[in-house]
Amino acid sequence: MSLLIYGGFNDNLILQSSSAEGILESTIVQLIQRIGMKFFTIITLCFCMFSCSSTRVKQGDSSIPLANNEGYLAIVFDSLDKIRNIRIENTSKFTTMPVGSRDPGISLMLLKVEEGEYCFEGFDVYYMEVTYDDSGFCTYVDAGEMNYFGDFVVRDPVSFQRIFYSRYVALLSQQYPELCEEFIGRGC
Repeated sequence: MSLLIYGGFNDNLILQSSSAEGILESTIVQLIQRIGMKFFTIITLCFCMFSCSSTRVKQGDSSIPLANNEGYLAIVFDSLDKIRNIRIENTSKFTTMPVGSRDPGISLMLLKVEEGEYCFEGFDVYYMEVTYDDSGFCTYVDAGEMNYFGDFVVRDPVSFQRIFYSRYVALLSQQYPELCEEFIGRGC
């Protein structure tokens, strides 16, 4: 079987293979030869770091079990405007996780993350980038636990963190009732 693949630099690569696995192996070998082993290794490491960092738990979906080394990180956002490019750093692995954006209003973001220390680095709002000094606000997530990071309040021109536990529990109970019952218990 012959497969024609158009490669970079306007070259045509012709791979001979009898199986799909052979095609994949040949393609990877060709890719490594073209871009170099160091560059291929860097791309592979970046892909692994970002693909394994965190999982946002969808509202109402508490069916995803935690692995032995995972816990939940809960953050409440209170903003009058859209918050974009929210960045949380896993200081244990020295990686920054872009975790998305939040619409105006009060909302809960729940992330399933590996055990370790996490710092809320910043976000984009209005026309500016907000970055906190000294790694921002940090907390440690224990495996098998749910950690409430706090409420991040964004108002022009200031932003701050506060603890508003009763609001957090109300949002958790509303959006993730099974998880609220499991981790908070009484009061859900």
